[in-house]
Amino acid sequence: MKKIFLLSTLVLFTFTACEKDLYDEELANQEKTIKDLVVPQDFNWEMTQTVTVNLTATVETEAAVYTNKNCDESSMVAQCTVVPGLDFPFAVTVPTASKELYVVYNGIKETVAINNNAANLVLAGASTGKAMTRGNEQGNNEVPYYYYKPWSTIMFEDLFPMLGDYDFNDFVANYKYSVNYTVTSKDQGNMSASHVQGLDLEFRINAMGATLPITPYVAIRAKVDNEYKKLGDLLDGTITSDDEGLTFTKVASGSNFAVFKIEGVTKPEGVVYLNTEKDKTLYAPQSIKVKIKAPNQGIKADANQDNNYELDFFIYNGTHEVHKRGFGPVLGGAYPASEVEDGAGEQYYSNGNNLIWAIDIPAIINHAVEKRNFLNAYPQFRNWATSGGTQNQNWYETPVSKELINYMGAHPIQ
Repeated sequence: MKKIFLLSTLVLFTFTACEKDLYDEELANQEKTIKDLVVPQDFNWEMTQTVTVNLTATVETEAAVYTNKNCDESSMVAQCTVVPGLDFPFAVTVPTASKELYVVYNGIKETVAINNNAANLVLAGASTGKAMTRGNEQGNNEVPYYYYKPWSTIMFEDLFPMLGDYDFNDFVANYKYSVNYTVTSKDQGNMSASHVQGLDLEFRINAMGATLPITPYVAIRAKVDNEYKKLGDLLDGTITSDDEGLTFTKVASGSNFAVFKIEGVTKPEGVVYLNTEKDKTLYAPQSIKVKIKAPNQGIKADANQDNNYELDFFIYNGTHEVHKRGFGPVLGGAYPASEVEDGAGEQYYSNGNNLIWAIDIPAIINHAVEKRNFLNAYPQFRNWATSGGTQNQNWYETPVSKELINYMGAHPIQ
């Protein structure tokens, strides 16, 4: 009897062990989603870097800086006049994957390596273009400088504070903006000040896979709250918009931010998932262009300190604001830390596993088909996220077409 008992026990143990091994194998083969990713706690989910550019010349020269070697307009990040003796290093925002910039002047294109977040170049030859320098009322030279944030794509999950299905198509939009500065020089070209003259914004809504009532907003934030970042003064200037049924209305403000509501966003009658389903009509985007002109002589600023303003696009899902990681709520409601699924993270709008509800991609990309796994649509996203952004930094350049809505093919940005 003892032998039979031992044999039965051994058979049962062996069967149980085999059953456990089989279960683990099946579990391992199950499709992983973004919810399953193990992400470093200090990963900021950013896809851009700030690079300080220092151009010098022996004669006054117009120059433009690009991130793409083709130097097309969509990759321009700065435009300026380089004045001899005027030391004016300026900062630009470029994709983290960028290893070099391209500077065009006098019909010459030069490649400049990015080293330690800096790019330096001495411009050769004489100027052949018309100088942009002009005199002001005090007799000083004013040199225009334009900061450009090229077209980007922002994607949201809408169920905050709960996690969503992570197809990242609940709200999808493109945006770009630019800031116009003038740099004042005097005393043989020494820089005395820079002033913000205005801000231009363009925003277009591509898709809404959410069933919740989504309202988009943009918070214009001053990066540093001091005397050089008088955001309120800028927004006391003239604001005009060229829209297609959308309106841009200021609804809130604080010491270093102002919030604008984008109203008029609609879905066609009978449409639940706007532009996120295969083999369905792809409706045209809803767009708005906004110009903000500073009052008087402009707002004193510091273009050397990166762009003075950053735009925080966010949505309201009927109950809560949904921002990119790190940006706090601005509409007056408290942050619902106790309600965040898997616990609140170290930063606003991240959870205890450092998962997020919004991603901001420095490129024009297509969005995933409704209910599809975003990791199948962009397979390299997994390595980028789990490595804390050190690997596959250009993950958005290797999509899987069958998992995507070809919205940019149907409605390209002009």
